[in-house]
Amino acid sequence: MSDSEVNAKFNDIVDHIEGVVSEEIILITTSEVFNKPAGTSDQGYRED
Repeated sequence: MSDSEVNAKFNDIVDHIEGVVSEEIILITTSEVFNKPAGTSDQGYRED
C-alpha cells in the first residue's frame, strides 16, 4: 500500500466514526428535548 492509499483508508475510517458519533449526539439531544431515555436505558426518567 502506498502512503496515499493508507491516507485514503484512514480518512474513510475517520469519516465513518464521525458519522456514527454525530448520530449518537443527535439521538441523545432529541431524547433530552423530549425527556425520553436514549436507547434502552431509562435511568433517571422513572415516574413511580
